Amino acid sequence: MKKVIDIAKDVYRAYRKPLRTDASKRFNFFPLSLEPLVIFTYTGWDLGNVFHMSRELGRRRACFVVGFTRYPRRWHLMYMKRQLRAYMNEFPRNKIAFLANSEEECENMIGVGFEAYQVSKNSFQREDQFVLDKNAEKQYDAVINSRLAPWKRIELARDVKNLAIITILDDPDYGEFIRYELRHAYWANFKEGGYSYLSRSEVSTVVNQSRVGLILSALEGNNRASIEYLLCGLPVVSTPSKGGRDVFFDEEYCLIVNSNPGAVRDAVADLVGRNHDPVKIREKTIDKIVDYRHRFSSIVSMLTDGRVVINVSDWLDKYPDNMDFRCSPNNFIKFLDGPYLLDNPFAKSEKSIEMGS
Repeated sequence: MKKVIDIAKDVYRAYRKPLRTDASKRFNFFPLSLEPLVIFTYTGWDLGNVFHMSRELGRRRACFVVGFTRYPRRWHLMYMKRQLRAYMNEFPRNKIAFLANSEEECENMIGVGFEAYQVSKNSFQREDQFVLDKNAEKQYDAVINSRLAPWKRIELARDVKNLAIITILDDPDYGEFIRYELRHAYWANFKEGGYSYLSRSEVSTVVNQSRVGLILSALEGNNRASIEYLLCGLPVVSTPSKGGRDVFFDEEYCLIVNSNPGAVRDAVADLVGRNHDPVKIREKTIDKIVDYRHRFSSIVSMLTDGRVVINVSDWLDKYPDNMDFRCSPNNFIKFLDGPYLLDNPFAKSEKSIEMGS
């Protein structure tokens, strides 16, 4: 009975929300091929940007591959199902496929009628941006790279005495609370009383100075910090979670523990004592990244009936800021037709394959 009630609540919430078919102020798009046009984009749980791009393209056909940065709950999927119906009515010649960060998400998406495939967004993390520094002196037992928001549950690390924290200011009240609660920690962003944003290289430095990486949220998307830890050769302590970060975990050097400070503290001590080989952690992580990239390439080829063959690593080289590219809606066509893409082809179409390029 409870399950039926929960489903009814989700249906009500999904259909009560006004249907959005317009773009946000700034959005991301990453062309995979120009002819045929294939665009990868990612979202929280909304297709408004895909509507906007399709309208800007007019009669030009396109295939969109949509990934997620958040964990889509059942009502989110029901809402996007409404969006998808409206989209296909308006653009029947186009195609949309979805990428899920976890197998569970993929099953849920297929269950509501989406064309979905399981490819973690963390597989697009550039492995040359977070590297193992074998000469780094270990100063901290654990590091947590997390924005200051209650759902990140940073307080679960309060019993870890030798702790480094890298953060982004988010919720001021929670931030004030947690900075007092964990006042014993090294707050990497706060120097001389003020906050400063850390570059990727600076983040990598602090991570390499640590022995264990922490992720303590219960529900979120791919969680980029988790793959950054692993690429720097750190074992990981996580709480049980939904969202897909665990697809890169290995039980040999990743522990999933109860959501309480004592369990987190003990798991950190356990991993520190095991003295794992950081080179092995990084190499096994890269192997999994490569597998997902091959899967992604196969999906793109299948969606285009074999017309597009893409080398994902070469494609990522087009976006040196690790796919943090954003543009305003009115610049979409300007960028798509501009010299940046035309002068730097990154995908082989059927025509280019025949020419032997």
